[in-house]
Amino acid sequence: MPALTAPVAALRPHRFDEFGTVRIDQYYWLKDRNNPEVIKYLEDENAYTKAVMAHTEALQGRLYDELKGRVLQNDQSVPFREGNYFYYTRLVEGKNYPIYARKRGSVSAPEEIMIDANALAEGKATFLIRGWDVSSGEDLLAFAVDTTGGRVSSIRFKNLRTGELLPDIVPRAIGASPGPKTTARCSIRSPIPSRCGPIRSIDTGSAQRQPPISWCTKTRMRRTTSASPRPSRARTS
Repeated sequence: MPALTAPVAALRPHRFDEFGTVRIDQYYWLKDRNNPEVIKYLEDENAYTKAVMAHTEALQGRLYDELKGRVLQNDQSVPFREGNYFYYTRLVEGKNYPIYARKRGSVSAPEEIMIDANALAEGKATFLIRGWDVSSGEDLLAFAVDTTGGRVSSIRFKNLRTGELLPDIVPRAIGASPGPKTTARCSIRSPIPSRCGPIRSIDTGSAQRQPPISWCTKTRMRRTTSASPRPSRARTS
């Protein structure tokens, strides 16, 4: 068997002159995900990794099955009450993503499904709900959808009375907080990574966007750390 050679990324100096300090990033060119050279380099890395790890494929399969076997196939979070509703998430056997639901007044009341992440994830290689929140009127849902894994989301809105997924989409956002009635306040991502951008007020149900009204320091959107998808095999392509 011929010796395997790991791909080596080219060094292409990129100069940053910021805050009185000069910094050189040799690999800045790799940030362009649309660059054919970047794509080729990543494909070479994936092929090299697959070849190097080929002798562990059987072990990987056993580990995956063991991990999956430790996850309840029909699991449900402990309901918590907020306002007039009990909120919870649940998993369904054979499905990869959680269902976000609520019940009015009692845990024995009829279930109202807010989000079926399995339906929304169809056809997408990556799908994560980063957070969600319900308006004070309890009839408007805002939730953050990440389809890249880059922790930058699109905010979607749903009318919980009618079940209609509203056409409004706020791209490149990191959080949202529905206000009373049909107004939502969203924190739009800044061009600078890991910083909040302006908070905007949006009248859901219309395409109108108002100018920024202030700058955020944090967001109210509920994080979904307890509702992760089931274990799944990593994709290399």
